[in-house]
Amino acid sequence: MKLFTTLCASAAVATALTVAAAPNAASAQTPQEVLPLTTDTISQFRTWRNWQVLRNESRGHCLATMSDESGVIQICLTQDETLGYIGVFVQEEIPAGASNDVVIKVGDQTFVGETSGPVGNLGGGWHGGYVLANNQDFRRSIERNNTLTAFPDQPWAVQLDITGANNAIFEVRQCSDSM
Repeated sequence: MKLFTTLCASAAVATALTVAAAPNAASAQTPQEVLPLTTDTISQFRTWRNWQVLRNESRGHCLATMSDESGVIQICLTQDETLGYIGVFVQEEIPAGASNDVVIKVGDQTFVGETSGPVGNLGGGWHGGYVLANNQDFRRSIERNNTLTAFPDQPWAVQLDITGANNAIFEVRQCSDSM
């Protein structure tokens, strides 16, 4: 289990990682307003190395995606940067409803949240979902590290190569500024 990358399926798992300060209530958005749907209008902004930066015209923000034979990853920040998400999708079977807790390890930090949707098959053999976060430390950890591990203590643990995520997040900001 290696890398998971980019744009794949509609919202399946929405996880709130609210370990740090909550976003400003005036700018707070719900998962339904942030997470992508298959019906959203998405266009190419640019490519940076292995990462594609896309505009989600329907949601009003941008995301970066990367994929290889082992999986897909999406990284998004809302335009005001109060929320973001990481989508992880792999061809590996993850038992549906196997856990209500989501644990993500990035570098030496561990982030924990609760799922608000099923973990399991998203169609086309893809399994996974989204981690929705308002924790700036989560984003900074992703920017500083090259590996992310989802469900580190489970038999279906997934280790992802997120090399270049810091530059991808920079490109997402540039994309958002252009919207």
